[in-house]
Amino acid sequence: MTWQELVENCGVPKPIIAKRVGLMRDGAPCRQVLDNWLRRGQVPANRVIALERATGVPREKIRPDIYPPNGRGRHGTRTVGRRR
Repeated sequence: MTWQELVENCGVPKPIIAKRVGLMRDGAPCRQVLDNWLRRGQVPANRVIALERATGVPREKIRPDIYPPNGRGRHGTRTVGRRR
């Protein structure tokens, strides 16, 4: 199942998702932006975590290029749990 299908079937209405992600226009949720992300198949990097919180779809599914399942980012560096 693609991340788009997971978002579509998460059980949260699109206007609520748009509001939780901060997609507002004139004080109302802007669902068109969310629909464009779903159609294009990519979410802007600065909205991935908000979309994850709003839908419950893991960030690894939404943007595997930034949050790959093995914990390594685009340039081979760790994205989570970095040790000093």
